[in-house]
Amino acid sequence: METLIALALAAVIVGVQDKTYDFKLESKSVQGHKCEQAEREFVKMIMKVNDQPVAKSEKFKEFAASEEILSVDSDQGTKRRWTFSKAKRKTEGSIVPYIFQGKSVVLTDAKGKHPVFVLEGGGELTKEDLEDLRSYAGLKKEGRPSGAELFAPDKPVKVGTTWTKDLKKIVEAMLGNEMAKQVDPAASRVSFTLKSVENRGGAEYGKISGFTELSFIAFGPLKLDRPIAMKFTVDIDACIDGTLPDGEMKMRGEMYGKSPAATEKGQVEIELDFTLEASRTVKSSK
Repeated sequence: METLIALALAAVIVGVQDKTYDFKLESKSVQGHKCEQAEREFVKMIMKVNDQPVAKSEKFKEFAASEEILSVDSDQGTKRRWTFSKAKRKTEGSIVPYIFQGKSVVLTDAKGKHPVFVLEGGGELTKEDLEDLRSYAGLKKEGRPSGAELFAPDKPVKVGTTWTKDLKKIVEAMLGNEMAKQVDPAASRVSFTLKSVENRGGAEYGKISGFTELSFIAFGPLKLDRPIAMKFTVDIDACIDGTLPDGEMKMRGEMYGKSPAATEKGQVEIELDFTLEASRTVKSSK
């Protein structure tokens, strides 16, 4: 009996290991669906030339909101309401609230049309408000790949599988076209691994870890004699079958190094110190 049980368990384990998963990281919007969301981002960068600080920036923003899908229409698009309990950013050295903190914003997003944001109760959204709301909504720029297209494998994979993605697209999406030209693709790398899969409430959740290393050979107009690496790690625990938008993502990036660089006025030494910490969670409440 014990031998039969052991063989049965082994068969189940082998079956699980052999199963492949076709990732669907973007769920279909459903009218009436509600969820709780939270997002946080911190970025700090210091640049020195010959040990003298020449540039310094520090950005911080944090959001917490309840989302409700108000309507889904093939012509009119999807309309959703966010009610923000927290919405703040760092500006000029101080943490200040967005105008929509404690209020609701309605987004109407239809294919082929510009997204429309409306602050309920009146009030004008600034250009910076709109830019950060677009980022919060995950609205991709025209011609740019979505987050799912950047991270998900191109074909079904098993647990333990490691895959790579188009490095050029990832760099352009993260840094923009111009800054992407300052990265040496031959000396850079990107990989993702499906660590595990489990069923939670009828939905499949996958844990994914990723690593990206970008080799910078220039910084703005300055060409570096010694490449400086920017490294990112990402950990994702999210629904991978497309049934729910739920998931958690944590990302950390760092870049530190020194390199001689030639200028019109002669040789200088560039020092770069960069830190990024970002996280986002989504949890359905209905």
